[in-house]
Amino acid sequence: NLNVVVESAGGEKSLSGVFYASAEIDPMSNDDFAEYAEKIKDIGVESVVAEVTSISMPAVLLSADLTISSDNVDPASWAFANEDLHQGKTFTLGNENGQWDRVQTMLNNQNLITVVMEGSTDEDNLEFTLKVTIGTEVVANPL
Repeated sequence: NLNVVVESAGGEKSLSGVFYASAEIDPMSNDDFAEYAEKIKDIGVESVVAEVTSISMPAVLLSADLTISSDNVDPASWAFANEDLHQGKTFTLGNENGQWDRVQTMLNNQNLITVVMEGSTDEDNLEFTLKVTIGTEVVANPL
């Protein structure tokens, strides 16, 4: 979950609210993953989706970049412009430029992953939560 806070412009209404939010995913912090990590042969990415799970008021996402990164792998990123933001809004993050391949490599490396969203909205003094879900298929050797 990315908890996005678009700050007020010091008492004056800004033309657009600028934001930056990040979260880290440590695969090894999940007990089940850590227990079977050595048996995992491949983690395949089947989908990447972002959903607005809460928002303080409707707004327009003027522009934004969502980036998933990890050490020694080129980042995967998606750009958005002029998107209505409301609770339940879903963004399908496609594989047009091989982004899923890079996320797959990150997951298979089993290293810390950072998810960042930065951009601007037509409102300031706004808060929303963006849940990023990576759908995977895990192949493991049971022995």
